[in-house]
Amino acid sequence: MLKTGASSTTVDLPARAGHTRVTVESGAASVKIRVPQSTAASIIVRSTLAGVRVDTSRFPGTLGSYRSPDFDSAANKAEIFIDTAVASVEIS
Repeated sequence: MLKTGASSTTVDLPARAGHTRVTVESGAASVKIRVPQSTAASIIVRSTLAGVRVDTSRFPGTLGSYRSPDFDSAANKAEIFIDTAVASVEIS
């Protein structure tokens, strides 16, 4: 779990993630999460006044819910939950 306020944070997820759960709670912050090409992801974003950018070519979806097409069968996958306000969030 990452809780952050007025800051800039980058999180690099492991390539051999197994089944990893990531929870981010942020206020006025810049948060970048990097998901390795070998790792699938399911991403849920709850935001208020936040700029959210998700690589939808890898994680298709809309309106705060994104998911790799192979998430269910992937050996390495990350469940990412983000709850943020007045922030910048980037997931690639």
